Amino acid sequence: MTKAAIHPYPEIAALLGGRGLLGVEPDTRLGFADRVAKGLPAGSVLRLKEALGVTEAELARLLGVSPRTLARLRLGVLKTAPSKGAIRGSDALARQLIDPALSDRAYRLAYLLTQARQLLGEDGAVQWLKSPQRGIAGRVPLDLATTEAGAREVEALLHRIAHGVYA
Repeated sequence: MTKAAIHPYPEIAALLGGRGLLGVEPDTRLGFADRVAKGLPAGSVLRLKEALGVTEAELARLLGVSPRTLARLRLGVLKTAPSKGAIRGSDALARQLIDPALSDRAYRLAYLLTQARQLLGEDGAVQWLKSPQRGIAGRVPLDLATTEAGAREVEALLHRIAHGVYA
């Protein structure tokens, strides 16, 4: 296993917008726990949508929110981030914080996507996450990842694959 596979946090931070959106790039699980508890920037969710190659409606389903909630998030109507200076235009919208529960669900998807990328490559990871997998009873990993228990099953399958024990 590579160091990146053991410590995926810099890759997760980059996936969620890096220093530009997060302000600071958490590089530990505890760092992400703190960041998620404060709320991720709205732009992080939009970056996740692009990385997963899903529609807004699909992302809303994966995150357990209504499509209208995602539309409001995209338009910057949700809770505002504390400002440390003038942020203009789309930067201000992208940095608005979402609630911790939604942040946690977004982080969960980003974590799994990063784990799959490390094992299967960037293109292979997205395809794998969207396809039924025998190791989880023919379920689709992204669909299973809508709950914490399901996400742990997907993570366990990725771990088995990494160690050559698929089924």
